[in-house]
Amino acid sequence: MGKIGLLVITNPIKISRILPNALQHVHKTLYVQCLPGNVLVPLASGEEHMFLRGSYCSSIINKIYSHSIGTPQDVRVLLAPFKNPHTKIKTSKEIEVIIFDQAFNKDDMDSFIRSCLSNVITNCNVMTLSTETHTLDEQIENENSSTKVTVDSAKTQDFKSYNDVVLGGTFDRLHEGHKIFLSEAVLRCNKRLTVGVTSEEMLKSKVLWELIQPCNERVALVKDFLQDIDPQLDYNVVPITDPFGPTKEDPNMEMIVVSTETHKGGLKVNQLRQERNLSVLDIHLVELLESESLGEEEETKISSSNKRLRLLGTRLKPPQ
Repeated sequence: MGKIGLLVITNPIKISRILPNALQHVHKTLYVQCLPGNVLVPLASGEEHMFLRGSYCSSIINKIYSHSIGTPQDVRVLLAPFKNPHTKIKTSKEIEVIIFDQAFNKDDMDSFIRSCLSNVITNCNVMTLSTETHTLDEQIENENSSTKVTVDSAKTQDFKSYNDVVLGGTFDRLHEGHKIFLSEAVLRCNKRLTVGVTSEEMLKSKVLWELIQPCNERVALVKDFLQDIDPQLDYNVVPITDPFGPTKEDPNMEMIVVSTETHKGGLKVNQLRQERNLSVLDIHLVELLESESLGEEEETKISSSNKRLRLLGTRLKPPQ
């Protein structure tokens, strides 16, 4: 077992079974690299590889994070290779364990590690998860979803990316819902991503606001996550003291990412921008991720409020 691992998924259909197995071999951070199509050598050798964007990517990312809910490990889906398959994988943390979801030729695996990874320890442990046993449900899913492993061009043709994207939130105790939300913005961003992080004075109405992490800590954690999943973008992660943040004055912004919960806020942003003769932003809506194992007072969505409720009765600081 290692602290930091990389899981290479070539068949996302198997993620519900593969992810729990992979997490048994990593106890801190698990990076996930998707190479759908059951191929490994094309990426390693620099040959043309399928270009994954749009709703197909979103569904894979959502599935991975949905299956990581409740795990103590920090799961991070790497996005730069989604946008450019020839991007060399550079993680902020040094990889100690590499896990493949199926058996590959040793030369192909060595070539992938040598050509595509840039932050791996010298004596990295390389392993392959067994894929011999399948449940009946998995066999049916594989049969019914065989065409999903290759990318439907119709799904990528309507995909639109932007040079300047913005979103906002509290981002307290970064969870899977936050990761999906941020990942949706990263997928659709070509150059600069602005993230407004609500400051303490805006949070007094939230459940157990006293337990919300300090704003500077939340800013740092969001930036760390973003730079890890796609280090090629320019990130502008800033505290905000009102619901509009930089959107009320930045003329370069093109698209705003909102959740079903904050959609009305996105409409108000555009109303204000129109009043100030700024361009109207395209709006991308992200569905909320549902929570499991709800307590009596908890929300049905994955939320920071639920995490704070679960902190009650636990020691947050050592006694002085």
